[in-house]
Amino acid sequence: MDFDELKRQLELAASNGTLLTPKHDPYNLGTAFSSYRTVLAYELADNLQNFISSGQYLVDEYENQLLPNSPLYFEITPKPESGFDIPASGVTACSIFATSVVDRI
Repeated sequence: MDFDELKRQLELAASNGTLLTPKHDPYNLGTAFSSYRTVLAYELADNLQNFISSGQYLVDEYENQLLPNSPLYFEITPKPESGFDIPASGVTACSIFATSVVDRI
């Protein structure tokens, strides 16, 4: 998948309200989940559609070699000019507290 197609798919998911899942939504930080998760910063979550539309990010695509028919994984890294320096926090399993800084989506 090329960048433009991924961007279109992300914009569609953002407009449909399906891009940010509850597990990664900062407004659900107070809810414990059974596995490690990343949670977006409030600033990015509140401006996710604008961020995606801006195209101010780099994308790396990964494929699970152990499960070839599984969905692709995309790592999104904001460009410095995007204004989003630290877009996420890591949260350990069964915790409601962010424990690490993550600079990728």
